[in-house]
Amino acid sequence: MTAEELKTLARHPLASLGAHTLSHRALDFLTDAEALDELSGSADYVETLTGRRPTSFAYPYGDARSATSRIATLAARAGFTLAVTTRAGTIDAAALAAPLLLPRISLNGYYQKPRYVAALASGIPFRLTG
Repeated sequence: MTAEELKTLARHPLASLGAHTLSHRALDFLTDAEALDELSGSADYVETLTGRRPTSFAYPYGDARSATSRIATLAARAGFTLAVTTRAGTIDAAALAAPLLLPRISLNGYYQKPRYVAALASGIPFRLTG
């Protein structure tokens, strides 16, 4: 999306923009300073567009090797209060214990039918596989 499209979207009352990094690198492979620059710089960009600093973040590579407790600590230092990984799951009490490492349901083209999304949102598939 262009900057203008993002600004328009951010003005909608049901939308908010979070951050995602500047260069889409796997954060845990960076030094603390480099990762913090990616996190903060991304938040700075969103704030420039919207006038509001984002408090949410989506890891560019949110697997267990990339979205780690070290990076979650840096995300907190950058001002984020919640962040989503790419780990499949729903948010429950256990997930809320680590709000900077939340699981999510990926709608990536494989599970687009409403009945699949409803099943995933129920959390049942994750309890069967986890």
